[in-house]
Amino acid sequence: MPSARKDIRLVPGKQTYLAMKDMKASIIINNYNYDAYLASCIKSAIHQTYSTVEVVVVDDGSSDNSRDTIERFGHQVQGVFKDNSGQASALNAGFTACTGDIVCFLDADDLFQKDKVSQIVQCFRQFPEIDWCFHPLAYIDPEGRPHPYQNQRISSAIWDLRAQIVTAQSLPYIPTATSGMCFSRRLLEQMLPMPDELKITSDNYLKFAALALSKGYFESTPLACQRLHESNAYTNRADQAELKATVSVSVAWALRSRFPSLEKFADGLFIRGLGIYARTGISSPQAWLEIQRYFKGMRPLRRINVLLRTISCTLKNPENVKWRRITYG
Repeated sequence: MPSARKDIRLVPGKQTYLAMKDMKASIIINNYNYDAYLASCIKSAIHQTYSTVEVVVVDDGSSDNSRDTIERFGHQVQGVFKDNSGQASALNAGFTACTGDIVCFLDADDLFQKDKVSQIVQCFRQFPEIDWCFHPLAYIDPEGRPHPYQNQRISSAIWDLRAQIVTAQSLPYIPTATSGMCFSRRLLEQMLPMPDELKITSDNYLKFAALALSKGYFESTPLACQRLHESNAYTNRADQAELKATVSVSVAWALRSRFPSLEKFADGLFIRGLGIYARTGISSPQAWLEIQRYFKGMRPLRRINVLLRTISCTLKNPENVKWRRITYG
């Protein structure tokens, strides 16, 4: 279980040193059996127009030829090879290995635009009070050609949603994913390591934790490309509804465990996941264990409140509801 942080506020003003130095950027690529796309991904990282960049490639126990592909790049990348434990574990390992002032994450089937790091560094220089910078992704097909699907466009601006997330208010739509997230090192030191239980879509934990901890900048320009293909770990899954529920429940637990002051927001995520489960049913024994784990840490009155809110939300759309008795262990 991640250690709890009682105070989630960063000390203001500490970030200004970044605006006064030659910032080093780290690109952390997380890979699992994506050898078909890995070489082009690495090339997009090492061919950045910004000069002070290190590239760390974490292979999470791939069974394909990924290791050979990584080693072919020699000293241009730092390879980290580990047993398979999921995306969160891979990103944790990459952060431990990197040394950059700014850290950008990149999924191994995606690509960075060649000037991405340069633009991200400029954002941190221009707005020294920020600790994160997010941007949307353009979409490409398996061969790298533009895909017609596009995200909703949002204007570039400084965002400060700390009050909203701590008080569990509604958040705006945030069109980004792992390959569109960049952080100051000191912010990640507050957020990581993530619990290894976040096997995929750990970007939800990163996104919500960052919003709770610090103000940041949303850049409207897509500075990376997300590849849509049949092997996507999340985007094209047939069981996406149940997977969305699983992610909501596991991220809720991770946030509440690490940052107790986010309890209200975490409860909202948990209720969302539990409501989806009520409609889809639960096929995974692990899902039941995660639900029970979240309930087990609750005070009795809060547990009742969460159940009543879940029932209320579900009854607004009662068709296909598949309730099952939940035990708390």
